[in-house]
Amino acid sequence: MSNTIVKSSGVKPLVATAGVIAANEFGTSFAIPLYGAERSLSGEILGTTLIATGTALIQATGNLLFFNADPELTIGDADLDAAAKWKTVIGWIPIAAGDWFEPSGGGLGAVAHVNTPLAFDSLQNIYAAWFHELATGIGADEVLDCLIEYRIEK
Repeated sequence: MSNTIVKSSGVKPLVATAGVIAANEFGTSFAIPLYGAERSLSGEILGTTLIATGTALIQATGNLLFFNADPELTIGDADLDAAAKWKTVIGWIPIAAGDWFEPSGGGLGAVAHVNTPLAFDSLQNIYAAWFHELATGIGADEVLDCLIEYRIEK
């Protein structure tokens, strides 16, 4: 019988303060170390929560891409610049305008949660990056963070 553990990545920045990202651009890629990853683990991304904050709040639409190796993206990149990088994509979670919840009083924050399972095999880290599709960019006074939930086989 396998032993599974459900974990969270903790809050990770997709687009940080002073980062500016336009339509059809990537944010910086980042690593999500898997719990207990002194060895490679298999499992499944269960879903993600996005958190938008800032003075000019934007409810971002785009795709959160997951990779089995670091694609070495920096904010503003418009493409994965090599075919080899595309071959590291595990999958993606699309985020649409209708996924966002913002309290009726408005304010400076909104959240989106999407459950989209994505399986992965034998990794110590999962890498992720945001691809922004909304025509309105994310400005220097806005922050887009994420929290990834995943299950691993111990």
